Amino acid sequence: MKKKYKITIGIIGAIIVLTILIGGFLSNKFPITGKVTGEEILEDLVNLSFYDSKTACKLSGDLYVEDNFIGEVKNGELFLNREEYIERFGSDVEVKLKGLTDYCFEDDIGLPFVEFWVVSGEEDSFLYDKFLEFETEINPRWPVYPEAMQGFVRPYEVKEIVSGIKFDDEDSYLEDLERIFRYTYMNYVSDKGQFGEIEYWQTPKEFRTQGLGDCEDWALYAVSLLRAYDSNLDCYAASWYTHVNVVCSINETFIMFDQEKTMERFSIDEGASFQENQGKTRRWKDSYFDAYGIKPNERILFYLFNEEEFIEFEDGRTDFTDWVVNKGLGNI
Repeated sequence: MKKKYKITIGIIGAIIVLTILIGGFLSNKFPITGKVTGEEILEDLVNLSFYDSKTACKLSGDLYVEDNFIGEVKNGELFLNREEYIERFGSDVEVKLKGLTDYCFEDDIGLPFVEFWVVSGEEDSFLYDKFLEFETEINPRWPVYPEAMQGFVRPYEVKEIVSGIKFDDEDSYLEDLERIFRYTYMNYVSDKGQFGEIEYWQTPKEFRTQGLGDCEDWALYAVSLLRAYDSNLDCYAASWYTHVNVVCSINETFIMFDQEKTMERFSIDEGASFQENQGKTRRWKDSYFDAYGIKPNERILFYLFNEEEFIEFEDGRTDFTDWVVNKGLGNI
């Protein structure tokens, strides 16, 4: 998924001329001792340029090198002075741009994206280039990186729905969640049938408008509703091998929510051993999978995420079981 960056020398000459002219005008109008010319200023800058090759749209967002924030890319550009550039890019490094698509993407405006490049400091022209072009091809409707997935959980888009739900003051916290769950009914349509795409993630607002979607559309909408109800609620979209549902942790109780009013719950037994609770957790999962019709070889969890938290599992079978037991016992 990572891409090599592409170095080009573009229209820098035109920029130099324009800068020199502006510098000359200002120096005549406001003469100062020891002034620096426009050409000298430009000589010390490196222009980083980011764009989407499919749409030719310029990209904007926060730029990171090896997880260190470098600066904000605006309208596809970020200028670094040469000293900082050499310091940041002097060896093989990973570059990440995180942002939202703009009006240039038309119907896909406002969608999260995260793109990576590997920049090699061994290029022959490394110390001399003034214009570095970072090219990619974004599919914002099929996020593959965690931070892009998180951007589709949007409690603010469904807050008015939650505020319109009439809760009973005598109901328990869990009963409130069950009431919210009733507002998540969906008419299932595959992405291929609805959009002609293999994968197409809808935002909660789009899903609410359409009333149609598949499993991840439902899960993103449902977890957004639950988080709009209580932003401290430990509810996550759960990305399994072939499916996406919702997992909530309420103290010692765990619930799996899914379409068609599927709901499986269980509670950690504080008086039981860790191994006994592991067994209870596995039976809880299997009960849900059997009810929903997911095959044993597909019962592997990759991620739990909401808009603030992302949890990745190396072994989606045992890791998730241990996470449930530890969380239920208050160890995490």
